[in-house]
This record gives sequence, C-alpha cells and structure tokens, in this order.
Amino acid sequence: MSLIAISFVITDYVSSRGRRKRYFSLPHNQPGRMARVVQELREEREKREITLQQLGATCGVSRTGIGLIEKGNRSPSLLSLIRIADGLIISLPDLISASLETSRPSKS
Repeated sequence: MSLIAISFVITDYVSSRGRRKRYFSLPHNQPGRMARVVQELREEREKREITLQQLGATCGVSRTGIGLIEKGNRSPSLLSLIRIADGLIISLPDLISASLETSRPSKS
C-alpha cells in the first residue's frame, strides 16, 4: 500500500443566481498531474468500451462536460472526478495512483 498526497484548491463563490457555492479543484501549479488523471479516465472509458453518452447517463455528468474534461478544455471539479470514477466503477484513489504509475519512467 502506498499513500498519495494530492492537494486541492477550495474556491468559494456566489453563482449568478446569488447562491453560495464551493468548488474543489487541483491547483493550477499541477497541470501535468491533472492531465495524467484525465488521460487515465479516458483510457479506462475506452478500455471498457463505454461511450461518453453512456458514461454521462451513468454518472450524472453531461456527455459534453466529460468530453471537454477529456480534451483538457475544462478542469474537472473534485465532485465531477468522483462521479466519473464511480461511473467507471473505479475508486478515485485507484485512478490517481494508476495515473501516477503510468507517468513514472520505466527502469531498464
């Protein structure tokens, strides 16, 4: 077992409807880590032969939102990551550790 430490940024804001909201995301100084996590999400989805539409219906995140996240055009919130991982039946810690393993250079 290994421990993974990931920090999140918590942003409080007021929506256009006047509601107070809280947004959790990875810090902007860790773009490579988020790219690897998103790449791992996409690979898991494709390996299981699940379409964006099927995954969206399963996890409650829109097909368009998932597509934008996979392309790197939208930074996913922590809640979106959890929902997408649940839709793929993989835990978020497993997803994150898999993304870290794929990014490590192999020793030859």
